[in-house]
Formats: sequence, structure tokens, C-alpha cells
Amino acid sequence: MSNFNFFRLYPKLNGSGTNTQDFPNLGQDHFRITYTWTQGDGGNDLDTYTGFAPGTGVTYNGTSYDGVYGGASFSNWVGYQGSPFNSNIGPGTFASGNYYIAWAGDNTSTDGKEDILINLTNITSDVSLSVYNIELYGRWFSSVGTGEIDVTVELWSGGTWSDGGTVWQNSGGTLEETIGFSIDCLRGPGTGNKLDFTTYPPPNTTTYKKFGELNFTSTGNGSITYTLDSA
Repeated sequence: MSNFNFFRLYPKLNGSGTNTQDFPNLGQDHFRITYTWTQGDGGNDLDTYTGFAPGTGVTYNGTSYDGVYGGASFSNWVGYQGSPFNSNIGPGTFASGNYYIAWAGDNTSTDGKEDILINLTNITSDVSLSVYNIELYGRWFSSVGTGEIDVTVELWSGGTWSDGGTVWQNSGGTLEETIGFSIDCLRGPGTGNKLDFTTYPPPNTTTYKKFGELNFTSTGNGSITYTLDSA
């Protein structure tokens, strides 16, 4: 059974524009990012893409935003990109515990969740940087409805993580804080050009939408920046 300590629960935000929410160091050692969509609403089969921003100085950062589907530019991102794809990046696997970012798996349903787990402890102990930038992208694979997706960013400390299929489960840890917001994504369907912004819409709708960016420091505090506008 997980222990919950709702130090602060941010209200879920809807609207437009780019927003930034700061968070303190509450002793968190992991971030869990959850995307949720509902049947008959957002769309069918959300595909997410997550990785270190290019040029951040992490060995496993994305090399660039350019490149076509399946290109080398995406070798250090987690999420569905056809075959092969990455379920985790870092020196080792999720099972070994020596990972930086892990994706729980591909949810192809008309409603459900997908999870990303950020291993704050491993990243900051292995990489000598003061600030880390992780970018969040997504699009619909099968069909697009209203495009609405609920996103939560959770700050966790302690416990043991396990793969629950397409979500991460924590046993014995403490949920220190939750930041929640709703975004709209009208990108899709299909696999498209991934992160190729040389053909940024309009008229191209096959490029992944950038939902936001998780920024954190070597001491644990940081911010999540996100775009609420439909695109």
C-alpha cells in the first residue's frame, strides 16, 4: 500500500497559452508523468514521446529535432515509434534500476493511461549538471476526437516501482505533490515525422505536439512548463 502525503495539490488548469508551475524540493527521488484520455473524447491510441532536450549535456539526450520516422535522432527517446522502440534510456534497464527515463508501455485503447517515470536520483548522481530539461511530446495514432488529455506530474519519494502494463505502480513510497492540467492535441493520426519541426504545421499534422518541458535542478526543485492551446 502506498503512503500519500498531499503537501500541495495544484488545481487542474484549462485554457490557453504557455504556463509554468514551480515545485520545491520535497525529498522526491522520482517524477511520474501520467497521460489520461477518456472514451469517445480525446481520441484513440495516444502515443507519447519523452526525452532529454538536445544539447542538455546528458549522454542520453536527443541529438536533434530533425530527422524522419525511425531516424537516429530518436534513439534516445522513450515511447512508441514503430519497431524498434525504447522502453527506457540510461546506463541500464528498468529491471536493473540503473535507468534515467522509463516508459511503461503502449496503450492502444480508446481510453486509458500511459506513464513516464523519471529517475531523479540516478540522473543527478550520474550527470554533473545543475539543470536538467526533459521534453514531452505526443500525438494520436488511430483517430483524433476533441484531443483532450489530462496530465499529472507527481513527485514521489521512496518505495518500490513496478510495471503495471502501461502505468507505473509504487509500493511503500510517498506521493509528495501532484501538478495536474488538461491539454488539447489535434495531431494525428499515424506515425508521421515524429519531432521533425522542419515541416511544422500548418499544413503538416503528422508532427508530434510538444506538451511541455519538465525542468529540475540537481537539488530536486524545478518547474513544469506546458502549452494548453490546441494544435
